[in-house]
Amino acid sequence: MAHESWEERTSNHRLSKRAKFWIGILVFLITVTGFSLKDFWPNSPEVAAPSPTSTIPTPVSTGGGWGPPRATFKIDQPATYAVLNSITDNPDYGDERQFFTVRPADVTKFGPNFKTSLRVTAGDVLTFRVLYEDSAADNFEDSDPSWIQGATAVLAYDDSPLLRRVMQLSISAANSPMIWSALVLESENLFSLEYVRDSARIYNNAHGLKTAKGPYKFDFDQLRSATGLKLGYDEMNGTIRPGYQYAGYIYFDMKVVDAS
Repeated sequence: MAHESWEERTSNHRLSKRAKFWIGILVFLITVTGFSLKDFWPNSPEVAAPSPTSTIPTPVSTGGGWGPPRATFKIDQPATYAVLNSITDNPDYGDERQFFTVRPADVTKFGPNFKTSLRVTAGDVLTFRVLYEDSAADNFEDSDPSWIQGATAVLAYDDSPLLRRVMQLSISAANSPMIWSALVLESENLFSLEYVRDSARIYNNAHGLKTAKGPYKFDFDQLRSATGLKLGYDEMNGTIRPGYQYAGYIYFDMKVVDAS
């Protein structure tokens, strides 16, 4: 192994002391004259300080919501009177109070793919879903007061070009308080929505893909009107009997259109 000689160690020590001396002189001059190190390299590029918010993404609302506040029930302890969408542990759905949801139309699975908020871009096709159900116990006699009567659904949203669009679906009845559920769509560019023709359907045990009648087709304009779309089971006459056997789902598709 090579070793430094006494002369080499002494020389290195002198160089170290000499370097420290000149560094001290340089620091003194910079302090007194106000020079910056970049003044010694005048061709060095200017580098802007990073923005403190440049790496923070634009927040996306998880919005939505439901109302009004109301008494809730469990699957094994249903209501004893007519009331809309008030079961909180529906094994096939979850909390029925958030009954208006959306997902991309190209998603084929059910359940958690439906959301109360979604970021969209022009060209996206969205599938909207609405659950309606009478949360009363299903062991009442025919024509019992626990049946929902006069049930109608109304969809409301602003048609103008927006970056953030809140859509609200309300269901009212003659013998049950009106309920509503909302969702939020957001985009980086102004957008509007265009209904996909012939996509409006109601599905239930009387109107399904495997039933003789097939899904119930309705005019989308009815859902957007002030009088609303009548709901039901075998017939859409405003009557909803208690229990999941008579529950229904409204589906419709809309396309996201660039409006910038």
